[in-house]
Parts: sequence; structure tokens; C-alpha cells
Amino acid sequence: MAFKQDKFRSIGALLEKLGAVYKNKSAVWFRGQAVAKWKLQPSIMRPPHSSDDEVVLLKKFKQNAVPLIDVVPTGEAEWLFLMQHHSVPTRLLDWTESPLVALYFAVAEAKDAKHRKKDAALWCLYPHVLNEMAGIRMQPAHDIPSFGHEQYLDDYLPSRTAGITTASKQPVALIAPRPFRRLHVQQGVFTLFHRNLTPLEELKDEKTGKQQHIVKFLIPAAAKPKLCQELLLLQIDRLALFPELENVAARIAINHK
Repeated sequence: MAFKQDKFRSIGALLEKLGAVYKNKSAVWFRGQAVAKWKLQPSIMRPPHSSDDEVVLLKKFKQNAVPLIDVVPTGEAEWLFLMQHHSVPTRLLDWTESPLVALYFAVAEAKDAKHRKKDAALWCLYPHVLNEMAGIRMQPAHDIPSFGHEQYLDDYLPSRTAGITTASKQPVALIAPRPFRRLHVQQGVFTLFHRNLTPLEELKDEKTGKQQHIVKFLIPAAAKPKLCQELLLLQIDRLALFPELENVAARIAINHK
């Protein structure tokens, strides 16, 4: 059974459809992608990189990062999230608890002009269902694992996965502290891959063959300008999601055209 798919052209239509997405679910996460055909894979698993590069990148990042940060990470997991925050390829894939944040990244943050002319996607993930597919069942059931609390996550650290060829665990959904202002306002959460290169949208439950962990909304390219305007009306802009000085200036310039 393939994952559910739908489409929308306005925020109002999205809100109407989200009722069904949230139905009987304790958590839903979202990810917006500027091109609908892009796969749900972390950056380390996209060419020209491979998962084996992660330890090398971690070492190089540590080499030069220490003098430039105020609080040095105390463990490998903290280094992993710091790398992800600064766009170093890792096996983490960013998600958000906010559908509007995800929508912004789907329609407004396309860095390449040609991407603005292509259909986008808003993905909805059920983190508990994904974790059950990986054999993880929390107690209480609505809990989500986090480094420092669930020891089995240590098997997903770069030093543990490097060079392994005999085992490949399923991706997991996890939460983490939000020490960076950007991560906090974006309501960031994560999925973390092991060595299984299968994109999230291609995973299937081994027992049922179903894909009940994910839903895809297609956003037609022609609807992107309208959705961008609706987001601006709701003050969902670059300043809201990247609270930095240069974006203060950008908002002022837009509001005084």
C-alpha cells in the first residue's frame, strides 16, 4: 500500500486537510521541499557524499570549530547536531513540528530560480509509526527517543556506524535540545539514518508492506506565489525563521516598498 498523497493551493485548503492528517495521531512532523521529486534522504547520502564520509567530516569540523564556538560540545551527539546546524553533511534529516514552517521552506526558500518553477512537496511524518517500524516502542507510547536518554541511539553515532557492512538499522525519529535560536523558532526535530540508504518515502512495514508512516502533499508550482503572500500575511518570513540582523533589514525593506 503506497503512502497517501494529496495536494493543496492555499493555506486555507491545507488547514482543512490537516484535520485528517492529525486524526488519532499523538504527533505529526513536517518537511517542505522545493522540488516534489526530491527524495527524503539526508545530505550525507546524496552525491558526491556517502555515509562513510561522516567521520572524516566530523574530524575536520572539530579541528577548526573549537576556537570559534563559545560552548564546546561534550559528546559526539552534540557535535553531530552542531554540524547539521552549520550545513555540514550528516545522516540527520531536518523536520519541524509546524506545518507553516515546513510550507515556508517548500515555497519561499528555493535558492535556485529553476526550482521555483517546479512543483513542491509538503511531507507529513508520523514519528511514532516510523519508530515502530524500526522496532522502537516507547513507554509511555507518546514518548520520542533522545540522545542521553535512550542508549540504543548510540548505535547511530558516526563512530559506531563507520565501516559497518553487516548490519543496517532502520531510520529513527528523535528529538534533541534546541540550543540555537534558529532551531528553536523553527521547532526543529529530526530523523536519523543508520546505513540503510532507502529514502523514508520508500520504506515499508516489514509485516504489512504498508507505508502508514508518511503522507505527501503536492504543491503545484503555479500556487507558490499565492502561498508566499499568505505566509507573509501571517508573518512567516525569513526573519521569523532566521532571527538575525540582516533579516530585520530585509523585512523592513519589504514592508516599506
